[in-house]
Amino acid sequence: MDGKKIFILDDNLEFIKTLRDLLLMNSYTVDYALDPAEIDDYLELNRYDLILMDIMMESTSGLDYLKLIRSEIKRPILFISARDQKNDILEGLDIGADDYITKPFDNDLLLARIRSQLRRDQLQRSAVLEIKDLRLDEDRRQAVREEKRVQFSKNEFTLLWHLANHPQKTYTKEELLYLLDGVDKDSELRLIVQYIYQLRMKFSELGIDPIENIWGRGYRWSYQ
Repeated sequence: MDGKKIFILDDNLEFIKTLRDLLLMNSYTVDYALDPAEIDDYLELNRYDLILMDIMMESTSGLDYLKLIRSEIKRPILFISARDQKNDILEGLDIGADDYITKPFDNDLLLARIRSQLRRDQLQRSAVLEIKDLRLDEDRRQAVREEKRVQFSKNEFTLLWHLANHPQKTYTKEELLYLLDGVDKDSELRLIVQYIYQLRMKFSELGIDPIENIWGRGYRWSYQ
């Protein structure tokens, strides 16, 4: 699990520092925020491999924030909370948390549950998506249609995979830019225009144009 990126959302800085040190010692990369308002665009969270979130934050409830982001954030989200009653745990899991860890916790057990979620997520992300006669293979970063296939770069496939998994939802260039790894977020938005152009050129080899330009708004997947 070396190099996996974890995001912590908690309003207790001392707790974050302690948790961050534990994770760093176990070869994870860690970022954090003290308040959801510090996250400019919650789609950024898809760039992480796992999110650890408190429930009792001063500005907002972690439960409410999870309800807001769950449909768009496909990475494992684990609650870490001092609220340890059965009803609290059931509520957290029922609204979409992948696990619920009560404070205080044993460090070894926390790390084991993080590893378990990362393994499960990796298996789920190694997926094939079939849409009509089109097959998208995430492992190979390929699209196949009528025995023809095209290959995509990592960033090309990241964009296409996200669009294809959220059909009919329109994404702005800013939202799509935040999905990409290794890209300066101050880059000009025409970088996204270039990627979309490259995707369309490659899909033309398969005889389809699945990405629609919604004028003045962004892009969406339209092949269904």
